[in-house]
Amino acid sequence: MVARNGQRLIVCLLPGLDGTGRLYNRLAADLSDDFDLRIFDYPVDEFGGYEDLAQTLALRLPRDGPFLIVAESFAGPLAVLLAAARPAGLQGVVIAASFLRDPVARARLLSRILRLPPASVPPPLPVLEAVLMGGWKDVEVTHELETSLRLVKPYVLKARLMATLQVDVREAFQRITAPVLYLRASRDRLLRGGVEKDFAARGVRRIDIEAPHFVFQAVPSQAAEAIRGFLRDRDIWTS
Repeated sequence: MVARNGQRLIVCLLPGLDGTGRLYNRLAADLSDDFDLRIFDYPVDEFGGYEDLAQTLALRLPRDGPFLIVAESFAGPLAVLLAAARPAGLQGVVIAASFLRDPVARARLLSRILRLPPASVPPPLPVLEAVLMGGWKDVEVTHELETSLRLVKPYVLKARLMATLQVDVREAFQRITAPVLYLRASRDRLLRGGVEKDFAARGVRRIDIEAPHFVFQAVPSQAAEAIRGFLRDRDIWTS
């Protein structure tokens, strides 16, 4: 897709908890013909919090053309912090299966539970797979998830999980002027019910997709078409 001035739209993909970007392979394949894709990644051995990571990512945002930010799960608050600064060239934000504040029920209890295992112990893969993929079984996604988690220090993963229980970017969200699309996974087993209401307060466009928490991994083509439709409807980009 190109803008009215003929420039190709840059799509910045912000990964979820693993931060490696490997889990974006399928969505990237669906979008690569239409967009200039740039898959971001996060440090595998440190995490200073959402604010610090957002400041680091802000330095990597495109300076050479109009761009769209796409974020999933853990990265939703990051996308909000980046967009709230209103960077030049930002055309829109797509947030999938994510949140503006404490995303799970009984966050305080979960916080206590997460503090129990040693920082060197990685999250159990079977549990993560069950929560993230639900009834969608996919060997390739499972392999990519396992590989991604092995690349990141367990204490970093734990720190990121803890950060999601404490984050609140609702105020920053109100400062966003670019159009926003929220993709809600109707079969999400991870997020508590009602997290999408925080987005609705600003009149964000919402599309419900029948998928587990891993929307981009389970139904990438459907998610990609939702993104294209969002851009067409805004009459900013043409195919």
